[in-house]
Amino acid sequence: MSYQLRQLLGAPAMAAALALAGAAAPALVATPAAAQGISVQVANNRGDAAFASKDYASAMHWYMLAAAQGDASAEYNVGWLYDNGDGVQQDYGQAMHWYMLAAAQGDKSAENNIGELYYYGHGVPVDFAVAAGWYRQAAAQGEENAEFSLGWLYAYGQGVPKDDATARVWMQKSAAQGKQDAIDWLAKNPG
Repeated sequence: MSYQLRQLLGAPAMAAALALAGAAAPALVATPAAAQGISVQVANNRGDAAFASKDYASAMHWYMLAAAQGDASAEYNVGWLYDNGDGVQQDYGQAMHWYMLAAAQGDKSAENNIGELYYYGHGVPVDFAVAAGWYRQAAAQGEENAEFSLGWLYAYGQGVPKDDATARVWMQKSAAQGKQDAIDWLAKNPG
C-alpha cells in the first residue's frame, strides 16, 4: 500500500477496502515502460489504440507498462479492464486495487468506479454509504456519472438521507454535462 494512498484514504479504510475485495497488492508482471525505452505517453497511446480496436489483451499489456510507473490514467484503465473482464478474467478485487491506486492520485473516474463497486456489491458488500462517499469525491471534481449517481442516492435515500432538493442539484449538474440519464430523470421529476 503506497504512502500517498494511506494519506488520502487513511490506512484502515484502504486496508479494509482491499481486504473486502480480496485484493492483495499484485506483483506487477510488466517491466516499466521506461525500462523498455518507451515513454508512459507512448504506452498509454498504444493501449488506447489497442482498446479502440478491441484488442483488450494488448491494451492490458500497454497499460500495465505505464501503470508500472504509477501513471494514474493507466492504473484506471487496468482497473477498468479487470472490472469488465476485457482481455483478462473479470476480477473485482484487482479492479478495486487498480482503481484505488488511480484514486490516490485524484483520478475522478476511478473514484466513481469505486463507488460503483460498492453500490452494486461487486467484490465488496453492497454499501450505499461508502458508495456515496466515493461518488461525492468524484462529483466534487465534476465527474458527470458520479453527479448522477449521487443525485440518485439522494432521490431514493440510499446511504444518505432522502433529499429531493439535493438530488435535483446533482442531477442538474450531471445533465448540464450531457448525461442522458440525468436529463431523463429531470424530465420525469420536474419538481
